[in-house]
Amino acid sequence: MGEMSSWGAKTPSSPLLSVQDVMSRLRVSRTTLWRMEHDEGFPKPITFGRRMKRWKEADIEAFIAVQAS
Repeated sequence: MGEMSSWGAKTPSSPLLSVQDVMSRLRVSRTTLWRMEHDEGFPKPITFGRRMKRWKEADIEAFIAVQAS
């Protein structure tokens, strides 16, 4: 798992990607990403508050690999 940081919280084992990062990797618009979020099979984001979303890089890479096959 992740390592312990100096304040005791675990660091994620996979870097987190922002909406912009995911849009760039998938080469889609914000609207298309929103639609994909509501489809079965698309990785669920981690939410921080009501407006901030992040995806695990490994989840997005796995999604891309499945789509490519």
